[in-house]
Amino acid sequence: MTEPMVILDCDGVLIDSESIGLRIELEELRRIGCSVSEEEYHEASLGRTEEELIWRSFAERSGVPFPGSFVEDTWRKVAEAFERELQAIPGVEEAISRLPFRTCVASGSRPERLRETLRLTGLDGYFTGRVFSAAQVERGKPFPDLFLFAAREMGADPRNCLVIEDSPAGVRAAKAAEMTVVGFVGGTHCLAPLKGWLSSAGAAHIFREMSELPTICRRFAAGLNGNRMKGGKSTDGRSHIDS
Repeated sequence: MTEPMVILDCDGVLIDSESIGLRIELEELRRIGCSVSEEEYHEASLGRTEEELIWRSFAERSGVPFPGSFVEDTWRKVAEAFERELQAIPGVEEAISRLPFRTCVASGSRPERLRETLRLTGLDGYFTGRVFSAAQVERGKPFPDLFLFAAREMGADPRNCLVIEDSPAGVRAAKAAEMTVVGFVGGTHCLAPLKGWLSSAGAAHIFREMSELPTICRRFAAGLNGNRMKGGKSTDGRSHIDS
């Protein structure tokens, strides 16, 4: 039997953090005079790792100075809000405890933020020694480096990996790594256009409730083994996940 591996993004998939971070980041950009809508900021920043470059680009476009303390001040305010507000995605603990396959986390977050957010939500024990950050590779999402690194560290064939993502950048990264990817839209940050953004980026399936994850993973595994019996491998996963 070909054993799959499930790679989970963290922010917006395991923990309901994106609505907090995006809210504060947008507030801070507007505070210094940037003109940017909520949808525009979500589309530009969701799932991407180069936060400072994105913030500077909005400031430059709006013609306002970018304060030298902006990055550290914004990170501090997000961390303080996490202490007060952060929660796991509803149903995620039960879902991951029901997965009969290997799992790991591959996130664009900084390692220290990853450790802290998983600790705050009580999810750290589910992924001990199996948490990977974009800080460990040369390029973050939408490049495939992080997912390929995670697969290599876990000793998995990328074609046997199922990625769970909530951002177009993450979906494109997984596709570039030749992995199957499904989009999750159950976080409180998910705007109406997100489902379309994920589908356009190449997600094989979109789901909203974490209770669906075990079934999605079983269908992916069945598809892998069905294709192995036929002497080939599927790299898009669409038919057997959606069936």
